[in-house]
Amino acid sequence: LGIGLAGWLLLSAKAFRNPLLQCLVAGAIAAWLGCLQQMKAWTYHYLPFECLAALAVVLTAILIGRVVSRSPEGGRMRLAAVHSAFFIEVVAAAIAIHAFVADGLAVEPLKLVPGSIEAAIAENSSTGDRVMIYCTSAVPMFPLFPQVNRRMGSRYPQPWPIASFSRAAAQRGESEGRLLADAPPIEQRFIAECCEDIVVRRPSLIVVRTEKNNQGCPEDFCISDYLHQMGVLDFIAASGYRPVSGPQGWMLYVQSK
Repeated sequence: LGIGLAGWLLLSAKAFRNPLLQCLVAGAIAAWLGCLQQMKAWTYHYLPFECLAALAVVLTAILIGRVVSRSPEGGRMRLAAVHSAFFIEVVAAAIAIHAFVADGLAVEPLKLVPGSIEAAIAENSSTGDRVMIYCTSAVPMFPLFPQVNRRMGSRYPQPWPIASFSRAAAQRGESEGRLLADAPPIEQRFIAECCEDIVVRRPSLIVVRTEKNNQGCPEDFCISDYLHQMGVLDFIAASGYRPVSGPQGWMLYVQSK
């Protein structure tokens, strides 16, 4: 509604043709259309739109106040009405934000089901430990890590570039058995950064997805096979880690005593 009001005023009245307001409205509309085009499903994906829209609403209220205050008749009453409407809008926004935050804080603690990957991570690491997970999905890292007090073992919250590289390789028609030397420079840099994180951060536990059908990847793509071909699994073994059997679809690597 705020963006609609600001856009209407921009088009209908010269007094509201403010360059900053134009940028805010255009940016908010572009962010909203981008979310629709990409079919974004999470609420935080809309934060750019919401922030730009909020700034546009505030600036619109300021411009309305300036215009009304210059009105020769009834200026003060109109200004008071605009400020009252703006105050009500702010209160409504505060209530909505409070409800959103309260809903997020009301999430029930994660239950560690025996035999699950979440339980395996909790059992094979300690409070405050760094854990590295090679999985293109946010699960099981979230919401597990905040609730059991584990830290990320890599600069990547999850190795999402693997999904991009795997799909790009499939589009180029490259075979699944390609090696690190065959990878583009940017992919070689990613592998080097993963190995560097193992040395520098020394995660107490490394978790690798061993099944296919990974989020964002081709259906027949296996992350563990990819890491083996790129030399990462050999690097893990050479860095003082030993494999430990995990739940189905996962392999765990712990530091050798």
